[in-house]
Amino acid sequence: MVIDVTDATFQTEVIERSHTVPVIVDLWAPWCGPCRTLGPIIEKVVEATGGKVVLVKVDTDQNPAISQAFEVQSIPAVYALKDGAVVDGFMGAYPEHVVQQFVDSLLPTEGEATLAALLAEGTEGAFRAALEIEPGNEDAIVGLAELLIARGENEQALQSAEKAVTIAEGVLQEAPGDPVSRSNLAAAYVTQAGALAGRGRLGDALAQVEKARTLVEGLLRTTPLDARQTRILLFILHAQGSYVQELGDVRAALGVRGEALRIAEEALRRDPRDRWSQMAVAVAADALGDTLLARGEPSQAVERFRQALAISRQALAED
Repeated sequence: MVIDVTDATFQTEVIERSHTVPVIVDLWAPWCGPCRTLGPIIEKVVEATGGKVVLVKVDTDQNPAISQAFEVQSIPAVYALKDGAVVDGFMGAYPEHVVQQFVDSLLPTEGEATLAALLAEGTEGAFRAALEIEPGNEDAIVGLAELLIARGENEQALQSAEKAVTIAEGVLQEAPGDPVSRSNLAAAYVTQAGALAGRGRLGDALAQVEKARTLVEGLLRTTPLDARQTRILLFILHAQGSYVQELGDVRAALGVRGEALRIAEEALRRDPRDRWSQMAVAVAADALGDTLLARGEPSQAVERFRQALAISRQALAED
């Protein structure tokens, strides 16, 4: 896959996309002879991966902000990104066999591909199989805990969530500034909160959610809110709103629910056809309606319920 990227689309097409697939950034210009030599070679090699690696092309003359971000001294300049960070790169035109080695180094191993497939399956059996391959995999631990919470098996869920928290805290200690590690720990805290709430420990659950929110908000002071962080933050706010309301503080719950709806609506404005953002607005509006109803404001509650219904119908119509 080859995509032309601009300063305006870089965040979405490169940074956010790199959380799901390796992205190669080819910085070039029409007047650059070596760029015209390298371009067809790298396009051919990336196309052969069948979508396992994405190539984005950046015209440095038209997109100076991207060039400045990479501190480009000469072109062609090529960088590989995974999980929002640069992991490799080179400058200059190289023959095909060198480019092939560069791209091959970004492809998942057979074990990584198997693990990714199991995590994507999302069943209890798949999560347990993933943990046999990689016992400390946070995604598998958190996913399994969430399934156990949904089934009411809160003791096992709590054990799984506590393991995820321990692992995520250790990873973050090794890389305190890493945004992915902070996000993973926040997700583990919220999963742990769900298990605690299932055992009736709402106060403890709320404390874990507040720790998660502090982590993500600290991250947002230094980096823009991307799609992954938006999802985690909405996950946190939904849980916080639920626990606060169950503990009887409807006014505080109203503030949390309102913020969740605002963030979901902003995500939908960025991409009006994104199914996840549509459903996020519907869930947030419905939750806010419940809180308004609990506060004795039925007319405003009905408005939110109507908003949730309208956006749900829109999402279904577009399927």
